Amino acid sequence: AYTKAANAYKTAGNDYALNKEYTSAGYYYMNAAGNYKLAQNITEAETAYNNSSKAYVNAGRVYTERGQYPSSGDYYIKAGEAYKAAGKTKEAETAYNNAAEAYKNAGDTHTKVGGEKERKSCDSTQEYISAGNYYINAGDTYTKAGNNKTNTNAAKTVYNNAAKSYAKVGEAYREQEKYANAGDYYIKAGEAYEASEQTNEVKTFYNKAAEAYANAGESYTERGYPNAVYYYMKACDAYTKIGDIVNTKKYYDKAVKYYQLLGESYTKQEKYTSAGDYYMKVGNAYKEIYNEIDSSTKAHIAYNNAAEAYKNAGNVYIKQVKYQSAGDYYIKAVEAYEAAQNNKMAEIYYNKAIESYEIAGNTEKDKRNYNSAGDSYTKAGDVYKRIDDKAKAKSLYKKAIFMYILMQNNNGIEELSKKLEEIK
Repeated sequence: AYTKAANAYKTAGNDYALNKEYTSAGYYYMNAAGNYKLAQNITEAETAYNNSSKAYVNAGRVYTERGQYPSSGDYYIKAGEAYKAAGKTKEAETAYNNAAEAYKNAGDTHTKVGGEKERKSCDSTQEYISAGNYYINAGDTYTKAGNNKTNTNAAKTVYNNAAKSYAKVGEAYREQEKYANAGDYYIKAGEAYEASEQTNEVKTFYNKAAEAYANAGESYTERGYPNAVYYYMKACDAYTKIGDIVNTKKYYDKAVKYYQLLGESYTKQEKYTSAGDYYMKVGNAYKEIYNEIDSSTKAHIAYNNAAEAYKNAGNVYIKQVKYQSAGDYYIKAVEAYEAAQNNKMAEIYYNKAIESYEIAGNTEKDKRNYNSAGDSYTKAGDVYKRIDDKAKAKSLYKKAIFMYILMQNNNGIEELSKKLEEIK
């Protein structure tokens, strides 16, 4: 069957090659090669890979002649992959180099058009974005072509070109006060300079990115705290990259301030799940960034606030008779209490989670929703396992397995069988 399919693909490839429809020829030869391999006819597979390579090389050449450089690059890449599959390393390297040159030409074309638009005071950002992207493709492809001095230098040159293109985009967005976009393209510029080993420029553009993100954060403080926090954290990441500890802490402080405000706001609105999430972020920031964790720290207070919010969320779900969801949020409360080193409260909410999951399992079983019952019993078992009560964990897992057997849920049975093995 594989040989028949391979022969059919080969015939199609031949027909398309005769008609100089090289992209289709390359495609069908590749399919022929794959099927010859499955048929263990290695000689025919290699021939088909070679034919595919040649067809894709011709396609790349045609697109180059038409000035359609991105398509040219794409088909030279395909040629390189086919040559690699045929074991022809040198030919693959040549194809990848041709692809890189095509992408570089695409970048040069967009750079030229961008420059013309700039001179006419027209928006040139999209041209420079495209130029940067194609230069990056070129750099990556030069690298793929082989680790030698010529390719390495060529890659550095186009990465440098990409950085300059992205820098222009960043500057344009900054002038338009589109700070978030500016930050994104300054980062791209920094990354491209890093690839071209321009250390000083890397620092310059990460710093520009950080400043842009900080401005974006400030612009969102009046409109929406979540966005403000998001961009303050991006500013922190950029400052961290260049080792600016002072500014990193400055914007962590701002982010934490708004996490706290969000937690308080959602608590007042009785949106306890969101409140808990933001209080956890406050606690994590103080623990991980400021390295404070004992009963008197802000981290301790934040984790307790998170636990209270999650506990309240669980209580709401109990009133709504959504016992599994209640259990899930009681477990979140446990994790927050444990982070606050409040083990007494953690123990209480472990028990509440187990109780909720067992009620959920029994309720779903009575409704004959056996898969849902099994899921809830599994969660109860997981909690027992977590507190090292192996006997009760086994009992709940066995209950869950029985539910899954009723529904012929083989995946559930297999998963729980493994869990039972783990706690023997």
